[in-house]
Amino acid sequence: LGLTGKAFGIEFALPGIAIQLLAYVTAKVGIFVSLSYFLKSRMGVMLEDLRGVGRSMPVASTSIAILIFSLMGVPPLLGFWGKFFLFTSVISIAPWLTFIALMNSGLSVGYYVQIIKYMFFMRGGSSVKEEIRDIEVIVLAAAAALTVLLGILAPLISPYLTKF
Repeated sequence: LGLTGKAFGIEFALPGIAIQLLAYVTAKVGIFVSLSYFLKSRMGVMLEDLRGVGRSMPVASTSIAILIFSLMGVPPLLGFWGKFFLFTSVISIAPWLTFIALMNSGLSVGYYVQIIKYMFFMRGGSSVKEEIRDIEVIVLAAAAALTVLLGILAPLISPYLTKF
């Protein structure tokens, strides 16, 4: 298969869809679990409520940050590989579509960075401490670890995803 034409697109599209779906599901599950955990901990779920959470809930906050970085497409996380394969699959067929997708990803970074800014770089907020044994913290840490591990393994396993 060459670097042009439809075969190149399909070769990267199927792994891209599978990897992006897995990255998105993993990140969304972790983020919704974190919202549930914040509510259970008597915190709010608005942006202002996240002020300084990185200091009082370091495991949960770091896990959320990893999941957000994956959604942004930061290498070597799983979300990067999903976007890479999807963008690569369509660039030779419809470069304008790749451009729109890249612009959309770039715009979303501005929203995602706000969450990280509030959690780690702003003072104030809740004094609620996390309990490392809470199931939500375990799920969050597992989702973040899975995102990192599968991100490292994605280039190795992607050829096998086209076989399904």
